[in-house]
Amino acid sequence: MTLKRLIDRLLVLFFSLLLLSSCGRYVLKQDGLKQVRLGEPFHEVQTAKWRGVEKRDTLYSEAGYEWRGIILGMQEGKVVVEEDFFGKRTVNRIRVESPRFRTPLEVRVGDAAELLKARPFTWHLEVIPHYDRLDIFAEEFPSFHFLLPWTGDTTNLRPALSEVEGNIPIVGIVIM
Repeated sequence: MTLKRLIDRLLVLFFSLLLLSSCGRYVLKQDGLKQVRLGEPFHEVQTAKWRGVEKRDTLYSEAGYEWRGIILGMQEGKVVVEEDFFGKRTVNRIRVESPRFRTPLEVRVGDAAELLKARPFTWHLEVIPHYDRLDIFAEEFPSFHFLLPWTGDTTNLRPALSEVEGNIPIVGIVIM
């Protein structure tokens, strides 16, 4: 085993331990955040709040699917809680668009993409042309998807990390 590979493995172990040990009100976890977790029952539309936070209900319709969403208003930005597509009435995806929350890796909405590029992980990138977004996630932490605005080539749906400018801000973190 080379020294570089050993250092990479130790860094992954360090960040994994950091991820497992993180706690706190504004820390994103692999299954959600303090206010809501993946797989939990989706709240009824009639309520005005979700665990003490003001909310708005919405309905999404795309590519033949319809699903409900709840937009939680935060002091800065918002959190969007989405129901599954198949009527199980459970939380399927959480999209964080607020700099208040951070991942255990200390990455927040508004941070530059260079923070991701500096991590020694196996990154996967996928362009989402319909939304002009780039989805970046690491094999080591597959439940965190970092969204960046994308104005680059939309014919290549899987660009290389080197094609991402380091100063592009993270506009959302999706937990799924």
